[in-house]
Amino acid sequence: MEPRIRREAAPAWASPAPGVRVRPLVDGDGTSLMLYQIAPGSRFALHAHPFPELGLILSGAGIVLVDGDERSAVAGDSYYFPATVRHGSSFRRTASRSSCWTSPRPSGTAPVFPSRR
Repeated sequence: MEPRIRREAAPAWASPAPGVRVRPLVDGDGTSLMLYQIAPGSRFALHAHPFPELGLILSGAGIVLVDGDERSAVAGDSYYFPATVRHGSSFRRTASRSSCWTSPRPSGTAPVFPSRR
């Protein structure tokens, strides 16, 4: 993969679940960086990935459930979920977060978006 710099204008937003908008910022060599905008009351059902996930809560606040443990998450908090660890979240205030997925998810493969509960 060639080095990339991407401007704010690209690409388009997608809506994987009600109240959630997401767009890829960078995707290549088995690593993806995604930006999410999350409306109050939106949820990500419990799910797990075969790859790790890490990210940063950019704004807002919510509750994250990790392996049965409920935790508060607010702007400025970072997170890391090892591969296969079940996690989900709900947001009580408008939020945005950035998430990064790393190998072994193949480049150009869309991340798995859990269905809303």
